[in-house]
Amino acid sequence: DSVNIGDMVEGVVVKILPIGAVIHLDNGLKAMAITKDNSDRANVATHHIYKLNARVKGYISHINLEKRKLNCIFVEILK
Repeated sequence: DSVNIGDMVEGVVVKILPIGAVIHLDNGLKAMAITKDNSDRANVATHHIYKLNARVKGYISHINLEKRKLNCIFVEILK
């Protein structure tokens, strides 16, 4: 109930997976940044986009209430 599609969020990359990165959001939720959704290049490896412990900023692109999952498009690497 506390987040909506399109909301801007910030968080920290905590895990790199082949399909994307797991982000711990500042609001306490976890989100998944799917690599293919966050790159304009085909077949780019996740570790070329995200680094562990990097702060990122983006927006919520999908909410799956059944599985309690958020997907995000991250538009900026903060540090």
